[in-house]
Amino acid sequence: MHLTIGNRVYYFIMFKNKENMNFRGGTISYSIRNNANATIVNGQNVSVLITQRHSWNRATYFCNNTNPVSGNVIGENVLAAVVNAQNKLRAYPAINASVRCTDYSAEFQYSTGESSITAVLPVNDKIEYLYKSCCWIPLLPPDSASDWSLRFFINTYKRSDGT
Repeated sequence: MHLTIGNRVYYFIMFKNKENMNFRGGTISYSIRNNANATIVNGQNVSVLITQRHSWNRATYFCNNTNPVSGNVIGENVLAAVVNAQNKLRAYPAINASVRCTDYSAEFQYSTGESSITAVLPVNDKIEYLYKSCCWIPLLPPDSASDWSLRFFINTYKRSDGT
């Protein structure tokens, strides 16, 4: 499911994980940066701000009251571009999926973090990224371990309204 507000696209995903394992869910959004430095290399690339917020099992990635102040990083892996027939000759940057700890719940055993990075991507492209691993938290018995993935698209085509 996604929601578009202005020039930002927000993706909301619910996840399941293996007991005592890692990922509990997350969101990823992006916005095309509209500033003097956004378009570079003769208009062939554009700066894209990618914001991630992910939650993890607190036993695996621990956060407490000192973590937000100290900036501890939680999480793992990268968001990797999916290569297909249309983009096989292009190189897209991998995006680190680790996030800075922002909050936690001892009661519900989760740690959450957020981070934003700017990636330089080609204009007039639709880039698919995939973030995947194993082991969702079982929601109800007899639910068991399964792989998971978060897939999202970054669209750098100019919109019909000119933005």
